[in-house]
Amino acid sequence: MMITTLYTDGLEIDVDVEYTFVKGYAGDQIDPPQPDTIEINNIRAHNHVAIDLEDWYVDESLIKECLTDYYRMCEDAAHDAADARYNEWKLRDDQ
Repeated sequence: MMITTLYTDGLEIDVDVEYTFVKGYAGDQIDPPQPDTIEINNIRAHNHVAIDLEDWYVDESLIKECLTDYYRMCEDAAHDAADARYNEWKLRDDQ
């Protein structure tokens, strides 16, 4: 889930965006490559703002923002895993 701000009809709307990452396909001799993408599952406005958010489910800029968020989470997880391995190694070395 990602929190972001949408700008629509002259309003700034803070929303929670729930999405699913869809891994791309490298392609082969038959099927062409497909890039990674995002499927937006739900958009929920904060403060119960009554506005139609349906068009945002296919908005390319929001999909790109979600994809960037996903990649950032993966990078953070990789750094956390590397730190954990280092700390485990360091703990064993100190004993």
